[in-house]
Amino acid sequence: VEAMTLADRIFVLKGGIVQQAGAPLTLYDDPDNRFVAGFIGSPAMNFLQADVVEQRDGHVTLALEGGERPLEARLSQPVSPGQRLEIGIRPEHLAITDEGVLPVIVEVAEELGDLSYLYTRTRAGKELIVQRQGSREQLDGRSVSLSASPDRILVFDSDGKRLR
Repeated sequence: VEAMTLADRIFVLKGGIVQQAGAPLTLYDDPDNRFVAGFIGSPAMNFLQADVVEQRDGHVTLALEGGERPLEARLSQPVSPGQRLEIGIRPEHLAITDEGVLPVIVEVAEELGDLSYLYTRTRAGKELIVQRQGSREQLDGRSVSLSASPDRILVFDSDGKRLR
């Protein structure tokens, strides 16, 4: 938190090796790998396993573990159908919608005034955090469906390297 608020430039190290260096918001918005994506930000980024269905026109269609329908993400780097990838979505980029692709159960809602965090679980047992602004709807114990804009989904290969 101190580095994000005070620094002009951050170096993120893992095992003594620089993973990425740059302005705090650059690392937050555009991490080079899964480690940096998960390290920067509070609450941390959500990660889910996904399999490639198809790729075309700068987008990839992904079948999410525990998802009802495929999810689209922006991706220009070539991938193969059936390839296992991992996606990352920040809590503030997940939205509860009727057209959502990922059903979850809201286990706990942490109400902080105008901001709330929903601690949810997918059918596959994966925990996800959703950040909501301005909502007063009580969702504890309810099933909801999540989605995210293709531009807000980060894609990582099996080695944790960011695919763009």
